[in-house]
Formats: sequence, structure tokens, C-alpha cells
Amino acid sequence: MQGAIAVIDDMDIAMKELLKGVASLYHQKAYLTGDVHSMVWNYTNPFLQALHLDKKLLPSAYFSIQLNDSIDDRKTSKVYTGKGDISRLGTFIEWDGHSSLSWWPGADAQTLKGTEGLFFHPILKEGESLCVFVDDVMRSFQIDHTSSSTVMGISAFRYEVASHEFKGGLTYPYNGHQFGSWCPDGLIYMGVTQTPGS
Repeated sequence: MQGAIAVIDDMDIAMKELLKGVASLYHQKAYLTGDVHSMVWNYTNPFLQALHLDKKLLPSAYFSIQLNDSIDDRKTSKVYTGKGDISRLGTFIEWDGHSSLSWWPGADAQTLKGTEGLFFHPILKEGESLCVFVDDVMRSFQIDHTSSSTVMGISAFRYEVASHEFKGGLTYPYNGHQFGSWCPDGLIYMGVTQTPGS
């Protein structure tokens, strides 16, 4: 922790020394340990609570691996439970009240497809392509199976975002028509994600 404080460039020396003192007072180590549940969902300790006294320094008295500061995670989603059709388990029905992504120009791009990417339907087949909805960019992406492996005796598949997703409209006209993306290859047009519906 003290090493991390020392390398913060935009902090004055007095504040760095104060933080080092507080870290020493609370016996902070370089690594935190704790149970998985607390690390994923709102871990806190006396040191973090002390830092939180200055809201600019630490806006929250806890940290959460699941916290996504780029999009408001309090937005309501509806997903399929898999009842009646297990292959749709976890796929979005609605995101933030939208059943359609109407801010994109093309009909296919407006279709809300895929899961959040944390899990998929059971019994995946090797080579199967999947879709994920990424709320940071408010669109769905195709992901393709690229390899298979075994982890501790359990079969696993590796997926990557399909290469055509990063092609510009001049190289891959579908992206231009569906997403309004006339960016060079490797970039994704995100202008509409700033204020959807406006």
C-alpha cells in the first residue's frame, strides 16, 4: 500500500506522507486478504474507512470488484431464466428499460442479443459462436470460439470478440450500415453511447 502511495504522481508530498502514516497506523500490507464474497461485493476495513473521511481521496468506504464506474450498474435488466428454453439462459430481454437498442441505425444492431458475458447456456459446443451485450458501449458483440483447453481436469473453451466487430465501414460495409461506424479498422464508433435516444 505504501509503495502504491509513493508512485502517485499528482499528489503533493505532504499528502503522500500523511497517507503513508495512516497506512502504517492501520498496519496495511502490500496485499489484502479476505473472503471472496467480501472482495467481490463491497470489501472494507478500518484503513479504507479512514481514507473515506476525505471524499475526494476515496469517494466510497469500500471497494467492489463488481463495481463498474463507467456505467450506472443500478440500471434494471431483465434476462431469461431458461425456463422453457435453456439455450436462452441469461440472455437479455431488456436493458435499462430498452428491449431494442434504437440509438443504432441498423435493424440488426438494434437487436439486444446475448448474455452479460459472465455465463452462457449449459452444454456449449466446441466451435459455437456466442453473443454478449456490453453495457459500456451499449451494443452486442459476437464472440467466437478460438481454442479449447483443460483446467484442473475441466474442459474449457476460449472465446474472443469476432475480428469483424473491429472493422470499419469501408472495410466491412455491414458495420457502417448497422452501427454508423465509418472509423478506421480497429476502432468502434461510440458517439451514440454518450446520450442514447437524444
